[in-house]
Amino acid sequence: MLTRRGILLRRLLFFWGGIALTGTGFYISAQQVAYNRLVRLVVTEPANRIVTGLARENFEVLETGVVRPITLFDTDSPVSIALVGVSPAGAARMKRPGDDWIETESVADAVRQLSAANNIRKVLILSRAIDSQPVPDGIEVLNSDEANLPRTMLEVYTEYVLGVSSFSRTSPIEIRLKPPQGLPPLKLAQR
Repeated sequence: MLTRRGILLRRLLFFWGGIALTGTGFYISAQQVAYNRLVRLVVTEPANRIVTGLARENFEVLETGVVRPITLFDTDSPVSIALVGVSPAGAARMKRPGDDWIETESVADAVRQLSAANNIRKVLILSRAIDSQPVPDGIEVLNSDEANLPRTMLEVYTEYVLGVSSFSRTSPIEIRLKPPQGLPPLKLAQR
């Protein structure tokens, strides 16, 4: 049997416990949610030749002026590539081991197959003007005609993919390049 003092003590414990839990709840709900975003870059030198061999340390990511950590740095993982439209003869020979190569006339079919692919890097190449549908996040969309397909494929295979832990899905991200000594001024093209 609880005494009057025991009941009062129990009520105080419930009261302070409730305040502590409520305070914790407010703290959790006020925390910033991080979004994982991918940034794709192609680096070229003054003669428009593609530059490879850069390291994670050569890049700095800023989001609204705040330096953000690079959570993923990828330059050569397998790619799932869907080519929509007319495919030049021998285009599939451009693929590397481990890549998925999809040729189709339908954007919807290409998106369906890319969404089911296991590779992290997914690219949809439109080889002619096609009314496109919305494409899910994580699938890069490029336009290329038959004549420029080799250059487009080279860019896909030499792009730098940076993962960034971001404050927002839509805030602008700035990439700064810290080139190694002895290289000419380099240009970044964010894709």
